[in-house]
Amino acid sequence: MAAEGIVLVTGGSRGIGAATTSLLAEQGQRVVIVDIAPEPLTGTGTILWPASFDVVSESAVVSGIADIEAAHGPITGLVNAAGVFGKMHPVERVRMEQWDREVNIDLRGTFLVARIKGPSRPDREMRADLSALWQAHPVGQ
Repeated sequence: MAAEGIVLVTGGSRGIGAATTSLLAEQGQRVVIVDIAPEPLTGTGTILWPASFDVVSESAVVSGIADIEAAHGPITGLVNAAGVFGKMHPVERVRMEQWDREVNIDLRGTFLVARIKGPSRPDREMRADLSALWQAHPVGQ
C-alpha cells in the first residue's frame, strides 16, 4: 500500500485502529498512528505521533498532516479509524450534544482527513470504501 510513503492511521492507539495498525506493520508498512490521546503500540514498530490529533478540527488536521509529512515523508495510505460509540438509548433519550459529538468525530473527522489528504496528490485519485481505508492509485489504473 505505501511502498514509497507512510500509512496514516487515525484513532490508531486503540480498538480497530490499533488492530489495523498492527496488521499493516506486520505486512511491512511504515505506519504513523495519530490519536486524540496518543499511546504507543508496543512491539509493533509503528511511529507514534506524540501530539494530540483532533480529527474534528480542520486547522488541527491540516497542520498535523503537514507536520507528519515533513517529519516522516508523504502519506500514501490512510486508515480513518478514529471514532466513538456512545451508549445506546431510545431515541427520545439521546442528548443532542452527545449526538453532535459522535457525528462530528465519526463523520466529520473521517471526511476532513480524507479531503485534506486527497487533493495533495493531483496525480492520484482517491478510492474509498466503507471501511474508511483508501490507497492512492495513479490516475487511470
